[in-house]
Amino acid sequence: MTKLFKLDSVNGFQVFVLLRFSFAILTSIAMAKSGISLSEIGVYEALMLVGGSLTFFWMTGLLNGLLPVYPTLKENEKAGFVFNIFILFITLSSLVAGLMWYFRDWIALGMTNFETLPYFNWLCLWITINLPTFLIEYLYILLKKPKQIIVFGVYSFLGQFLIIILPLMLGYSMEISFIGLVILAATKLVWLISLLFQHSRVNWNFRPLIPYLWIASPIALYTLTGGMMNYIDGVVIMKYYNEEIFAIYRNGAREFPLALALLMAMSTALVPNISEHLSSGLGQIKHRTKNLMYPLFGASIFLMFISKWAYPIVFSAEFADSALVFNIYLLALISRILLPQTILIGLKKTKAILWASLIETAVNLGLSLLLIQSWGIAGVAAATIIAFTLEKVLLIIYTRQILKIKLSSYLDVKRYIWCTIALIGSYILVIMFQ
Repeated sequence: MTKLFKLDSVNGFQVFVLLRFSFAILTSIAMAKSGISLSEIGVYEALMLVGGSLTFFWMTGLLNGLLPVYPTLKENEKAGFVFNIFILFITLSSLVAGLMWYFRDWIALGMTNFETLPYFNWLCLWITINLPTFLIEYLYILLKKPKQIIVFGVYSFLGQFLIIILPLMLGYSMEISFIGLVILAATKLVWLISLLFQHSRVNWNFRPLIPYLWIASPIALYTLTGGMMNYIDGVVIMKYYNEEIFAIYRNGAREFPLALALLMAMSTALVPNISEHLSSGLGQIKHRTKNLMYPLFGASIFLMFISKWAYPIVFSAEFADSALVFNIYLLALISRILLPQTILIGLKKTKAILWASLIETAVNLGLSLLLIQSWGIAGVAAATIIAFTLEKVLLIIYTRQILKIKLSSYLDVKRYIWCTIALIGSYILVIMFQ
């Protein structure tokens, strides 16, 4: 059995990310089945949108910046560096949460259609405690402990699912769920501190953070501009529609979680391979994406054909229109499976990524405002897919023209073309016979 499957940091992290996305979907399904109103679900989605929009970019940049930096440090420098990172995360998390609380009224009016957001105090406290615990999975990647990554993922995401859903099923308010999230975050912080006792040492010299921040900052900016698409989509819809329509959109605006989990985790975990040995890293990208194409595209086509009937059954009849948005988001796989950004981050060519992402964001905003007029929430979803595809095309062109790296060196082009034709053809058939 060990010959057929070897658990390593890449597929261990893939399982972790898959757990995250799977339990997020299960949470949405369970909330829809819990009997609470669409308005209350809309409040939850709005809180998660606000919290994620204000934290995801710098967290992603700082976390991804660890991967190429930590392995290059001397052994006697690593423990002190980990302590510095922990202090940095604690400081930034507390600062951001404090600013969110101070400007809470502006945030509610500017990012949602609520005058005040219920439970916002608990959201801020949760962010303060929970964000530093994201270090746990990345430390396990660097320490090459894939089993521990999976164990932590099960504890974290299963725990979060139960803490959110059980109070709602028992008839309690959502405030109890947010209090539970704070308690869960505190236990994860204890987990992180116990890990730090083993693999860090107190070091108040923060100079080693300077080169790290030079690498992490462009990634954070790239993530901010690229990830702003989710924020833009949410804000546009919240301004044009009510919280019920917003909840319907959010339940449909989800990429195929298996594909997203596997590809995002692969992209992250292979950055050090590109940095250390380019040709070997390119070969790994091509081999791993080739093996994923048939199962991921096949599963996406299957989901596309059954979504119209599955959504009312899995969620409820109120969410039937979510299937239209979901089918559009399934097309994101066409660009998701292309990984030029992994190569560019590994080679520290982050300026190109940043410029492509800025163009992507501008196109997404313009198209969202244009297409929502005639296509409604489906137009917003289509704008996101078009903008994301444009970004990948720009990165592929840059990688080929400037770095002289052919697409065929990290992608099975023939297989990719046939899979793309099959997925687009399936979408057209679904639209024709809907």
